Amino acid sequence: MQARGWSKQLTNAAQAGPAPAAAIFKALELLFESGRGAEAADYGRLIELAFELAHQTGQRLSRPGAMAALTRIETGGKATKALAGLLTEKDGATAKR
Repeated sequence: MQARGWSKQLTNAAQAGPAPAAAIFKALELLFESGRGAEAADYGRLIELAFELAHQTGQRLSRPGAMAALTRIETGGKATKALAGLLTEKDGATAKR
């Protein structure tokens, strides 16, 4: 399945409630940390979904490897704003890009 397909499916699954949304956020964090699929054209949609789920669940990225991997990704449009939001810590500090 392409990144676009995953994004749609995970978005639908996250709507089932807080527990699935939190689990999907953590799964996306592990994906980001792995670096797999980062070259996919629709990877930005997964970043946008993670940002939405972070806002919805109150979770933040906690894995240094995921944050480091995301700082190396080139994005555009909505994904750039979502990425900045994901990399902004609760105290307002931003991870180095």
